[in-house]
Amino acid sequence: MNKLSWVSTVVGSFPLENTNENMENAFKMQIEAGIDYPCYPQLISMIDQFLEPLSEIPDSGLVQKDGKYYLED
Repeated sequence: MNKLSWVSTVVGSFPLENTNENMENAFKMQIEAGIDYPCYPQLISMIDQFLEPLSEIPDSGLVQKDGKYYLED
């Protein structure tokens, strides 16, 4: 008979400002919560992680205004 084992990890972001101190705190929170495989704490939204660098490319057609992204071209 095989024994089932369950492990835990997290997926998603932490609603904290992106600072070194908050990165460390979020990682500690995962450990203290008993997460088996703590992962890199995501403090920046996935949308910003992907679109901000693209919006900085000249003539990409993607612009950022007031925290939102627009395709202008």
